[in-house]
Amino acid sequence: MKKLFAVLLALVSVMSFSACEDKDEKPSEIHSSAEETVKNNELEEAIKENYSASFEDFEFGVSENGAYTSNFGGIKFNAPENYIFSTREEILEMMNMGTEVLDDDMLDMYSLVAQQTTVYDMLAKDAVTGDNVIVLYENLRAYGENAPDVYTAELYVDAMDTQFETMNTGIIYTPVSRENVTLAGKEFLKAEYSCQYELMGDVSMTQIYYVRKDGDYITGVIISTGFNEKSLSAEELEACFEAVDAE
Repeated sequence: MKKLFAVLLALVSVMSFSACEDKDEKPSEIHSSAEETVKNNELEEAIKENYSASFEDFEFGVSENGAYTSNFGGIKFNAPENYIFSTREEILEMMNMGTEVLDDDMLDMYSLVAQQTTVYDMLAKDAVTGDNVIVLYENLRAYGENAPDVYTAELYVDAMDTQFETMNTGIIYTPVSRENVTLAGKEFLKAEYSCQYELMGDVSMTQIYYVRKDGDYITGVIISTGFNEKSLSAEELEACFEAVDAE
């Protein structure tokens, strides 16, 4: 568990800081081309056929036409104005899976992703404010045969709270609330935190974790908002989600 949350916190911190620093990026520099999308989809089909040891029923979501759709999680996120989706390659870099793997053998790189304990499937970022939304999926079976029977959304968030208190991330997490909510037509445990950057006393934000146990998996949604006065509220971003019925 400790490794999981270390990776989670590191990724969230990187995304939060980079969101503040990358405001000058142009959409054309972030979006993948249609040719790349087709190529990636073909590779993903190959993975589902040949690399199923860990996420045996997992499939990557698709971000296109201003929306992210995950049949695996039954989630669709309709991106608000100014929100830009990161490419798969950019997300892999944040997972410390460098593009050199992609350059050497793209199929091998995607096979490694399919076997991860935790897969970050979407990052959407407001190019103006730096606010961002993340969707991830975690395979509980990686922690032991009985792990899916033991872990609940409550225990997952309890472990997060412990890590927030003990890890030196440069961010002070103050719990605000915890409640069950409906997101994308499903019940999630919503844990809200007020976050203060220790080295930048006047910089703060709201970070909200939505956690749901789906069988052997955890579905997680992370909303980071409140970077400035133009930020959308958490409620407005929640309204951007809708349910998807897997085919």
